Amino acid sequence: MILENLFSLLNEQKSFPPFQLHRGEIFSAIEDSEGGIGIAASPDFPDDSAEAGDYLNRVIMQCRINARMNKLRPDLTDESFIASAVLSANDRIVMAGFIRPIYDQLIDTGLFCNVFDLKKEASELMPLDEMDEYLRDADVLICTGTAFSNGSIDRMSQKLKTTSRLYIIGPSAPLAPVLFDWIPSLQGIFGSVVKTKEILPKIDSGAGTRQLHDELQKVALLRSATSQDRS
Repeated sequence: MILENLFSLLNEQKSFPPFQLHRGEIFSAIEDSEGGIGIAASPDFPDDSAEAGDYLNRVIMQCRINARMNKLRPDLTDESFIASAVLSANDRIVMAGFIRPIYDQLIDTGLFCNVFDLKKEASELMPLDEMDEYLRDADVLICTGTAFSNGSIDRMSQKLKTTSRLYIIGPSAPLAPVLFDWIPSLQGIFGSVVKTKEILPKIDSGAGTRQLHDELQKVALLRSATSQDRS
């Protein structure tokens, strides 16, 4: 899986330090011994205890990656998804994981997308059993950062056309440039940097994305920026 490969690569470059885990109803977080803080959404644990244990391990892995990678640096920008993604009314857009603010912005700009979500309930959602068909025809896929911890990023990216564009959105998203090498369709990662450790008690108390707004700074990592750095 992409998540495990990313963790292994980063651990080879520099061993991950010890950490303390924080678990809330919506997000989990780790604070490592070097002062790094990484968060990942984790609201949908499987009912099966063994599967839940495996999922928690992947969530922790993603938090540790984010503690390492989600820090301010020159290749990050403050561009928003709507401003930087070049979308047209002819694009067949699929959203995997219902991101209501992004969905509303797309609708407000005259764009339409088919939305799928494993757990949420909303009138806008399409039947999950139709998702693969829509993925194969998609020009654009928008997915949440939780696609790494639940493994769906691997499956979804393999179903896309070679011309499709993938965008990953949300505070769980790892801001790792190497992902552009591993996922050819990936065009942008719109994630967050933790500004203060005051986020930890909020996560412990079950805060969601809106309640964490003051502790997070939205940033983006774009393929164009990473390509220039490597050239």
